[in-house]
Amino acid sequence: MHLNIGPRSTVTPCCHFDEKVDDTSADIYETPVSIVNKSPQWHKIQKQLMSGNKPAGCHKCYEDEEQGIKSQRQYAISRFGDSVTEREIKSLELKLGAKCNLACRTCSSDSSNKWLKEESLMWFGNINKDWIKKKQSLSGWTSNSDFWDELHKVSHNLEKITFTGGEPMLIDEHFKYLGWLSDNGYKPQLDYITNGTVPLAKIQKTLDKFDNITMTLSIDAVGKLSDYIRTGSNWENLDQNIRDYTEYFKSRGHHLDISSTVSVLNVSRLGKLARLADVLGIEFSLNFLRHPDWMCILHLSEYGREYVVNEISKLDGYISTKNMKKMYDIVKFFNTENNTDLDNMPIWRHILQREIRYNKVNSNSISLAKVDPEWWDILIREPYVWK
Repeated sequence: MHLNIGPRSTVTPCCHFDEKVDDTSADIYETPVSIVNKSPQWHKIQKQLMSGNKPAGCHKCYEDEEQGIKSQRQYAISRFGDSVTEREIKSLELKLGAKCNLACRTCSSDSSNKWLKEESLMWFGNINKDWIKKKQSLSGWTSNSDFWDELHKVSHNLEKITFTGGEPMLIDEHFKYLGWLSDNGYKPQLDYITNGTVPLAKIQKTLDKFDNITMTLSIDAVGKLSDYIRTGSNWENLDQNIRDYTEYFKSRGHHLDISSTVSVLNVSRLGKLARLADVLGIEFSLNFLRHPDWMCILHLSEYGREYVVNEISKLDGYISTKNMKKMYDIVKFFNTENNTDLDNMPIWRHILQREIRYNKVNSNSISLAKVDPEWWDILIREPYVWK
């Protein structure tokens, strides 16, 4: 059985589970991790799955499967089998709070405290310290010793633990937990999703204790565009970290890959990132952003789409055939149904509004127009509504 703990302490059966349509969520502050999966609500989901019914909250996976996309549910079945008779937790995903060193443009305060001042300015028109303090407190469970003590009670059955964030490599408590696992002879598969900004040297001794590690580096561009989208990062340092991780993971027989979130900010510039993955000999994948709605590439007009398709066509021979196919997935995605909501504001104005808020509450300033003037010119010139 799988368990997902979100950055702001919400517990759900899976990170894809839609608690808005099937509220079985709990709060880690109120319900210990050792018993949360034994509640009547969670037992109901088990019974539905055992009888071949589809829980309402699992609709995202079933929708993916209908489109021919391998769902998270299918990945779990291939890893753990399709039996749901056991109630012991075998797979655990810990989104280790919202402590993060970046304010990525495609993120929000749900996953990064670096966003709190910006969003406070958006919601209240000022820096609401009480609201910020309350939001920060919801991710304080990662420093709560009671949580980790409870986690020890279910760790003997764990086959896989996924650490995300925030930024998991900033959370000292999780390294202490990994030390406890190793000392007690437990060596589950470790999966990480990280922004790659923490140097390998700071975490290598802990990683050395485990035999099966998969790490996904969330990287959305190279150079100055990377610094813009992953606001607060430094490409020169990040590039070196990527190369250090690549060398280490290959030497240990672990798996390392780069995953990029495709948005209106980077969709025309992903070729260089695919090329970097080719040069390093690691996997490269795309994750298509749907929310916030205006940032989804389905909102680009035909003018913007034609520019993107033309840029992709130039990559033939520059990147591997395998990654070229992945780039053409962007073209395929343009043909999918747009279920996101349009508003009355063009994409470029959304971008500008966010930049203004960021620049008001931070000492440094950001500007897509300066980082990628050619793409910015496309965005401000293109007709707005795509139908």
